[in-house]
Amino acid sequence: MAKQQPAGRILVVDDQATNIELLHNIFKEVHEVEFAMTGEEALEMAIRDLPDIILLDIQLPGMDGFEVCRRLKSNANTRHIPVIFLTAKNDVDDMVNGYKQGAVDYVIKPFNWFELIAKVNTQLVLREMKSELRNAQEREELFLRQIQLSLEETELTLGGGRPQTKQRVLIVDDSVSNIETLASMLGDEYELFFAVNGEQAKQIAREAHPHLIMLDVVLPDTDGYQVCKQLKREPETRDIPIVFVTSRDSAEDETRGLEAGAIDYIIKPYSHSIVKARTRNLLELVRNRDLLKKLTLTDALTGVPNRRNFQEVYRREWFRACRAREPLSLIMIDIDNFKRFNDFYGHPAGDACLQKVAKMIYQVRKRNTDFVARLGGEEFVVILPDTDAEGGQRFADAMLNAVHKLAIAHEHNDGKKIVTISAGLVTCYPGPHISRENLLSTADECLYQAKKEGRNRVCSRMEPPDDPA
Repeated sequence: MAKQQPAGRILVVDDQATNIELLHNIFKEVHEVEFAMTGEEALEMAIRDLPDIILLDIQLPGMDGFEVCRRLKSNANTRHIPVIFLTAKNDVDDMVNGYKQGAVDYVIKPFNWFELIAKVNTQLVLREMKSELRNAQEREELFLRQIQLSLEETELTLGGGRPQTKQRVLIVDDSVSNIETLASMLGDEYELFFAVNGEQAKQIAREAHPHLIMLDVVLPDTDGYQVCKQLKREPETRDIPIVFVTSRDSAEDETRGLEAGAIDYIIKPYSHSIVKARTRNLLELVRNRDLLKKLTLTDALTGVPNRRNFQEVYRREWFRACRAREPLSLIMIDIDNFKRFNDFYGHPAGDACLQKVAKMIYQVRKRNTDFVARLGGEEFVVILPDTDAEGGQRFADAMLNAVHKLAIAHEHNDGKKIVTISAGLVTCYPGPHISRENLLSTADECLYQAKKEGRNRVCSRMEPPDDPA
């Protein structure tokens, strides 16, 4: 999740001055806070000021909170503003009614300020992500449409190569009946995993990497707080949102859970509607976070990973190869005489050419671990983990043949008449004798040599092994 919570404009609607003062003190250091004491005043301010979030009391003089929420959600200008209800009654019917009117969450008075801050921050993070996504999608709308059409042909997801699936939820509870209850609520919408103790939960979290974990506090081998802390310490699981689902209902228990790193706290017995609504809200946050990450790591034109993504994967595969004492092959690729192509056929044709070449290189992959990225312009790179020089040569030759078969017309490609590529291949056993940067430079040198020798070919080099045996 986001390490630094975004500031926002909060509209507090409550007819009690003490509650207004309390909420002002909680949020004033980070957020801009405005107040309304009636439903009518709240509607007027919401329409005029468009706050980022509204904290809305149910019991108001005249128009109650439910009606205020209903009107907000009926107005095209305010329906996007998240509403969190504030209420002194722990009444399931009220909560269900609130969700039906469009609320995203509930907080029971007297406030647990840890819970309140966590819920407000969750909605502000979601708001910020949605805004960033809208901006990114507006800037790249045409490119993304072209990518989607291309990727649908090969049944790939955006920049990933995996078919779209249900979001994954891990339920951790030592009671089979509790697991069955949650499964009956969530099984139709999500792919469910189950664990009955802490060790099993941690193992499944590492292997299945669920989008959400629903965690009981009381477990046979440890307590949920410890499991939560351990998951938040591990890089591969720290970003998975955790919701405590427990019968422990004291403010101290809830605070302890939120301090351990949980994003929400649901108390048993619970309403099915409330659990489903909270789960849906949290997974929407996860979905937007993941999509935003894909957008930041994906080349907008071609749909393959971008330079930033390459740098992360290259670093990871380098150290993995060092530990495993395995070979690593790296291929630098360049479209031959691409500037001439752009000048003669125009930039739209150039963009289409880049898309087709990227797609064809991507399709040459035989393993999910083979990694293709666009570095910029007409330059691409391929990482081949656990691949020796012979395997790297086979891959490079297959790329050249695949692009040749595209038969994209290129009248100014040194007499070849079609688009071709050149490649520089280098293979090594990563270790202290060579750096990642040096391997990249060597691959560039091989690419330069391929162009110097006439293009449409592969030049390769094997770096001396650092005693791989």
